[in-house]
Amino acid sequence: MAAIDDLVVSGLSQNQAQEIVNLQAGTSSAAALANAGFTQVQVTELIADKAGTSSPAKLTSAGFWAGTEVPTIDANLTV
Repeated sequence: MAAIDDLVVSGLSQNQAQEIVNLQAGTSSAAALANAGFTQVQVTELIADKAGTSSPAKLTSAGFWAGTEVPTIDANLTV
């Protein structure tokens, strides 16, 4: 299954999943993530996860669901 499909199945919207894929590819921005519906705290943690300076616990604290969203996001953004 493609990364975007995994992200949607985990509970994210299609737009949010696409922006995470774009972030991994280096073509997204904080503004694009916010426009996709992520909060500022979530945007900060997504960018930090991509940079390798976040953790699953921090993603959960930012409001992502630990059950499916966090492991899927982390798997798609961790370098």
